[in-house]
Amino acid sequence: MPPSVHRALWLLSLTLLASAIFMAGPGRAPVTALVAVLVSGALLVAMARRKNWARLVFAACFLIGLLFAALLLPVQFRQAPLFAWVSIVQNLLSAVGVAFLFRHDATQWYRAPGGAAA
Repeated sequence: MPPSVHRALWLLSLTLLASAIFMAGPGRAPVTALVAVLVSGALLVAMARRKNWARLVFAACFLIGLLFAALLLPVQFRQAPLFAWVSIVQNLLSAVGVAFLFRHDATQWYRAPGGAAA
């Protein structure tokens, strides 16, 4: 596993854990947090097992989620500024993690024989 993939998986796992803790808190959505952890966790495991499709699905989900996060940001700043800042930091860290997944060495590793079909 290339270092960029290792860093990406570590960073994305950290942000997943942080968001799950934040979402499962009092007055939040524990069921949503559980589903997010299970789905994202399964994708992270698949990415660690060199499944290119998981990398692509995770990136697509991140981009869609980023769009919704950007649309909700003004409301979050009015109602819960701390939550808005946490969201910004988590999305920035996730963006760095996703970028690591698409570095040249990571792309070669995922596309190498045995990567997508393995």
